[in-house]
Amino acid sequence: MAVMILSMAAKAQQLYELKYYDRDDKCTYIGLFFFTSEEDCYLRCVDEKPNAKGEYEMWESDYESGFGEDEDGRYIYFVPKESKTEDGYALPWFTQGYNSKGEFDGPASVVFQDWNDEVIHKNNVRDCEYFTEVDITKKDRDYFLEFFNEDDEMFERIMDAKERLNNQDRELDGQYTNSNNKYEGDVTMHFIVVAATNDESIGESVQTDLKLVRKDFSIMADQLNIGFDEQIVQGSQFNKRNIEKVIDNVNVKPNDLIVFIYSGHGFRYDDDQDAFPRMYLAQHGENPTDEYQLSTTDAFKRLAKKNARLTLFLSDCCNSEVGATRMEMESMAFASRAVNNNIDTKKLRQLFIDQEGTLRATAAKAGQYALCDRSGGYLLTSFLNNIKAQVSAISKDDPSWKRIMDNAERAVAKKTSNQIDEAGNETEPQRVVKAVNLNPLSPSSSSDNNGGNGSYKEDNMRESVQGSRYDKDDNYDYDDDFYFDDDDEESIDEGNVLVGGLLCIGLPIVIVLLLIIIIIKLLKKKKE
Repeated sequence: MAVMILSMAAKAQQLYELKYYDRDDKCTYIGLFFFTSEEDCYLRCVDEKPNAKGEYEMWESDYESGFGEDEDGRYIYFVPKESKTEDGYALPWFTQGYNSKGEFDGPASVVFQDWNDEVIHKNNVRDCEYFTEVDITKKDRDYFLEFFNEDDEMFERIMDAKERLNNQDRELDGQYTNSNNKYEGDVTMHFIVVAATNDESIGESVQTDLKLVRKDFSIMADQLNIGFDEQIVQGSQFNKRNIEKVIDNVNVKPNDLIVFIYSGHGFRYDDDQDAFPRMYLAQHGENPTDEYQLSTTDAFKRLAKKNARLTLFLSDCCNSEVGATRMEMESMAFASRAVNNNIDTKKLRQLFIDQEGTLRATAAKAGQYALCDRSGGYLLTSFLNNIKAQVSAISKDDPSWKRIMDNAERAVAKKTSNQIDEAGNETEPQRVVKAVNLNPLSPSSSSDNNGGNGSYKEDNMRESVQGSRYDKDDNYDYDDDFYFDDDDEESIDEGNVLVGGLLCIGLPIVIVLLLIIIIIKLLKKKKE
């Protein structure tokens, strides 16, 4: 089989080792599988035994994943993005069962056939000997040299990540017990979740959302060594009065974080101009009068005025007309996993400690439904998956909230593409609406423990909104002009340089001309 040389994905989140036999029982392959997201996976395999020339056969490929359910239960499958090698060898794909907690459950299988075939032929399916998660801190250098050469970029990246994680563990054992950590005892994550867990139509998905976000954010707070203050509004307590009470009672210090998550039904009135939806807070199908609804924008503003250093506000709900219902899909998403073992705490700090401002997002643009499945809402699962990928020790990039939101938006759009409505028409992919007003803290501002550089003011806060706005002539219209990105920053910087350059050149010329005019006038006066 020809060796495939492909570029490794820039980020890796979770690591797995697998072992399988090829269809002819001629080779036994050991594989190292990198799972970043459903769209971004990578597998490198080596033959367990050398060939007649004493060489080890190796192949690698980029993969993507999908989800299914049959009479045997739920499963995730991984398929190569290219179906064959250069010599025509069909690349295998893999299936693995998993349970409602997102944990692998049962044996994995390897499949040797075109994944476009509608029927899986049993003679093309074999059991994998194993498919298990790998903690890179517990593997030595020689282990990874079984898959990579010393000069491979990925080998160097794994070794660097391993060293950083080992040092990080030592820091956790010692550094956080003394005053070297300037954040110790000074930062609290105020974690607020509003969840419609009693709703019969989406209750299972909402309950999964609640378990997932509580698990992941509590682990991240623990990893950051900061306080974790949890307030959950769910079940029979799910109403407007309790939500407002929780919001009003949040006691925030300048360096604190606020994380607010809403999972439930959402809607908008016909004359709403806001790009963001309202929460539908009824328990028994009541009309969304003032008592049974709360604007997500109103809730966000009330939290933002608390002047926490960082405020994250996510609403995974519909943004459609009154009476429309959020739909739970039959597919299953592989997202209900805890933060993996390969977290780089420094990268986690870059996101949660070294940033100030606000980030808010909702699952769908105005006029759209928000889809979910029994593994959670698509926005929340995609958002959390991308945080995990960004803070992986193996990732070579610095984490970025903008990249997290952009990747989550693409993942949601992909998951919701090719959907068919009741009329048999293909619907538009779900479009996330996001508003970002975040800035990195400078060393001076992050070390004085005085929180952000400025307080929240409704009249002058600049929110960069990307998603939808209401246009009376064009109905709901997507607008890119609201988003302020890195390219805009570069353009502004270039403009500032140009203006500064003109001033530097022009100002001396003006001064010289003025001096010449003054001298001429003085000479004329002297002659007179």
